[in-house]
Amino acid sequence: MPTASFGNWVREARTALDLTQEALAERTGCAVQTIRKIEAGERRPSRQMAQRLAYALALPDGEHAWFLKAARADANQPAGAPAATAPARPPRLSPALPAMHTVFIGRQAELAEVRRLLADPERRLVTLAGPGGIGKTRLALEAVTAGRPFADGVIFVPLAPISTAALLVPTIAHAIGFTFSGPLPPADQILQHLATRDMLLILDNLEHLLDETPGEVPTDPGIFPGSAADLLARIVAEAPGVKLLVTSRERVSLRGEWAVQLAGLPVGQADAPDDTRDADAVVLFAERARQVQHDFQLNAANREVVARICRLLEGVPLGIELAATWTRVLSPMGIVAELERGLDFLQTTTRDLPERHRSMRAVFEHSWRLLEAEEKQVLRRLAVFRGGFTRVAAAQVAGATLAVLAALVDKSLMRRAGAERYDLHEVVRQYAAGHLELDVHEHAAARDSHCTYFVAWLADRDRLLKSTCQRETVAEIATEIDNLRAAWDWAAREKRPADLRRAIPTLFYFYEIRSAYQEGAALFEHAADALDRALPGLAVADDVSGADERLLVGELLAMQAWFLFRYGQYGPAQALLERSFALLEARHSTGSLSEALPYPPWLLRYRLGDYSRGVQLLRERVQVQRERGDTWGV
Repeated sequence: MPTASFGNWVREARTALDLTQEALAERTGCAVQTIRKIEAGERRPSRQMAQRLAYALALPDGEHAWFLKAARADANQPAGAPAATAPARPPRLSPALPAMHTVFIGRQAELAEVRRLLADPERRLVTLAGPGGIGKTRLALEAVTAGRPFADGVIFVPLAPISTAALLVPTIAHAIGFTFSGPLPPADQILQHLATRDMLLILDNLEHLLDETPGEVPTDPGIFPGSAADLLARIVAEAPGVKLLVTSRERVSLRGEWAVQLAGLPVGQADAPDDTRDADAVVLFAERARQVQHDFQLNAANREVVARICRLLEGVPLGIELAATWTRVLSPMGIVAELERGLDFLQTTTRDLPERHRSMRAVFEHSWRLLEAEEKQVLRRLAVFRGGFTRVAAAQVAGATLAVLAALVDKSLMRRAGAERYDLHEVVRQYAAGHLELDVHEHAAARDSHCTYFVAWLADRDRLLKSTCQRETVAEIATEIDNLRAAWDWAAREKRPADLRRAIPTLFYFYEIRSAYQEGAALFEHAADALDRALPGLAVADDVSGADERLLVGELLAMQAWFLFRYGQYGPAQALLERSFALLEARHSTGSLSEALPYPPWLLRYRLGDYSRGVQLLRERVQVQRERGDTWGV
């Protein structure tokens, strides 16, 4: 198992609590320089200092003894000797994995094979490959319920909500509780962190990121320029204690990859009744049917009909589960008739669709026809959410009542994802999104509603980020980050300056508090570029057309400049700041410029070497904040 220095452990614990070095120094009553030296491995704390650090970092009581031993591990080393590595940390419990509310059925051979591969230290990259709905995620989660422990946990990283490989690094960082800091590119930072970890990463739904190839070199040097496969190759090469368990519709195609290809569940032979009785697909259908029709039983009269259903669906678990919910209104023979009719229709209308996709499409089409009009409308609109949603959000964005949500859960088209939270299987979401996009006006209205809701939701948390509830609020925002990215993207694409401006302060503080400087820079760059392209003649300061948009571009550029500065890109930050101030100063009075930005512009000017302008802006800022009674800002 890789070992790590005591300084690395301190840094990891501090960043997990979203503490800056300054905040930790204040908690422990020491100088900031002392914390910096401890984390850099240049200094070991005294026993008393180590005790204060343990309490300040909220270590569990069971880890205090380890922490004190690690703190003093090389205290008596001769000067100039290499620092000793910290003693092995006690294994930590993994963060909560997605809850599985149903019994795992079948796939015993595949389950044993995956567990064997995960137990083998030489098998570093394991891919569960197969079409959508085949049960890849369910198998991955079942596989990690037993097997060798990982000292730094089993981490589930859902990737379906993200749209670009550029977000893969920050998504992994968020999942493992890592906070970026310093000028190194984020990929290098997270690889350095993973290099000393003993961890299993489950990267779920990777396929849509594999096809993305690097285009032009990003203007933001903090964005990882490679593909998802490139990043995985680096993790395998540079983090020897990290295993990767990937679920994907296709292989990653890297050397050293071990792929487990999943097909449908066994359905039994049509001419072998005994074989059919115990077939995994038939058992799955019966189990799910009993969940919606408690007196459903397999018997001699219906067993072969159920097997016929499973054969039509080629043993695909998602299709079987959806078809099983129809037993509330149809007999097994009626289900067969509906499936065969749907397949005949698809055979004549979608000849280029693969056979397995035809069978799944037939299931979705019939499940769709069974929905009430209100349920169809809600399911279509729920497709705009990414990363799940709350009941309140579903009501506001999709008009979902509790009765409709319960009906969709009962029909296996939606699932619970924790207390007061729901989500859609990605295959179901894509199908519903296809129906939504057939109506251009409804699609735009749903995205508008989603954007409006989350912008307002975000603005409501601005004050909380500056209160004693900051930590809880940061966690709450992080839970909705996929929805917030989608709302921001829509606001930028559709040129909604009011929504963008309203979201800026809270997003700025969120990324600042989490030290997510690279992602923050990329987010504001994306919106600034979208507006910039829509405003010809942007540099003409006295052009009154698009004045509000020009101001907004100035604000967005200033946000990007701040985050570039925060991770050491001083040259690009200076250039962006000049562009930003040219736009802002053309529209603002001297005193009101300080009100246009959520961060103190004097500080960036001062730190970039423009001392006289920095001091002038500082005085203006203090005056404005005092006039507004903003003691927090002062």
